[in-house]
Amino acid sequence: WRDAVQAGNAEPGLKGYLTMGVPAFRDDFINTGDNDLWIGRWWDALIYIAFPILFFVLMASYFGDMIANTENVWDPSNPKGLGIILSFWSIVAVTFLLLNKKLVSRPLFRNVPEGAEVDVSMLPAGDDELVVEVGEYPPGWEHLNTNKAAELVAELIEEDSDNSMNAPASIEIT
Repeated sequence: WRDAVQAGNAEPGLKGYLTMGVPAFRDDFINTGDNDLWIGRWWDALIYIAFPILFFVLMASYFGDMIANTENVWDPSNPKGLGIILSFWSIVAVTFLLLNKKLVSRPLFRNVPEGAEVDVSMLPAGDDELVVEVGEYPPGWEHLNTNKAAELVAELIEEDSDNSMNAPASIEIT
């Protein structure tokens, strides 16, 4: 959607997002080579109408009931209150903000089913060098290769079995 806005093909703001963004999201992230099912325009209608209504009803009823029926609802030490929920999600948000650059710099392994004739570059963010198919490794991340890890484990097991040869066969307790 943002690319379409920059190219002048879509309106900025909520209206442009609803007309271009939700279908583009469906096409880019849901209807990919990873999926066996194809999701149609009915999904867009659910996202436009049902999701906001259901989300509002759920949140309003949950928090309304909590505020009306909980003593010390704003106290963060109250395990049944709203304060602990807000404290927890604040900690989660700050953690994600602080770890954002580290999380972004890690590779993403895409599962492309056999016979799916889809190149990773056609999937969302496929032009990023850190997005690769399962079984491939991006430059600088070759140490994640499971064959190398299996070789290291085999070496450790072999060394351990060599050391256990020197151990007594049985121990007598008298």
